[in-house]
Amino acid sequence: MGRIITTKDLGIITRNVLEEYQRLAIQTEADLRRYIGQKFPVAGDWSGSVFIDERPSERDTTALVTRYVLSDRGIPLEGKLNPSLVNGVHIVIECEDAITGYLGFMTDSSGNKVQFLDQYGGFDEFRKEFEKLSKL
Repeated sequence: MGRIITTKDLGIITRNVLEEYQRLAIQTEADLRRYIGQKFPVAGDWSGSVFIDERPSERDTTALVTRYVLSDRGIPLEGKLNPSLVNGVHIVIECEDAITGYLGFMTDSSGNKVQFLDQYGGFDEFRKEFEKLSKL
C-alpha cells in the first residue's frame, strides 16, 4: 500500500526528475531518446527511480515516457511525449489535492487523486509542465 502524496511531495518528486534530466544533459527530444530503456536510481527525499522508455501510443505512433517509480509505492508521476500527435504532452500525477489544469479520474488506495493533463506541444512544453509541477 502506498501513502499520501502532498503537493509539496509531488514538487520534490518532479524536481528529482528534472535534476536527473540535468545530470544527463537532456535538453531536447533527441537527448531523451538516447536514454530509452534505461533506469536511473535517485537517492534523497522521495528516493526512487527515473525510467525512460518508448511505448506504443495512439494512431500507430509511439510516445517517449518518463516515469518516476517509488519502490513498492507506485508511480506518482508519468509523462508521455508524442510529437506525432497534436496533443502530444500527456502527464499523469498522483496527489492528495487537485492540481489546477489537471483532470481527476480516480482515487488510489491511499487516497491520492489520480489526475491527468493533455496538452498541445512538444519537448519544450513537456519540460515546462514538469518545471511547473516542481514548484508546487
